[in-house]
Amino acid sequence: MSDSTTRAHDLETLRPMTAQEVADLTGWPRGQVYDLGRQGALPVIRLGRRVFFPRPAVLRLLAAGNGREEAASA
Repeated sequence: MSDSTTRAHDLETLRPMTAQEVADLTGWPRGQVYDLGRQGALPVIRLGRRVFFPRPAVLRLLAAGNGREEAASA
């Protein structure tokens, strides 16, 4: 892999996710993704009125095997 390809991949892994992207990845309804962010079960990044979810945190949550029921009960 070239340096530019590696850097682009590194940046993509750091890019925050939208609620829709998290919903698409997890199968959760988008509203539930927002609710989980409000409840603190998912970390959020707020930029004005926009809400993003840190990709590494979302992927760690999924890798840990936390299913929809566990995240929803947090």
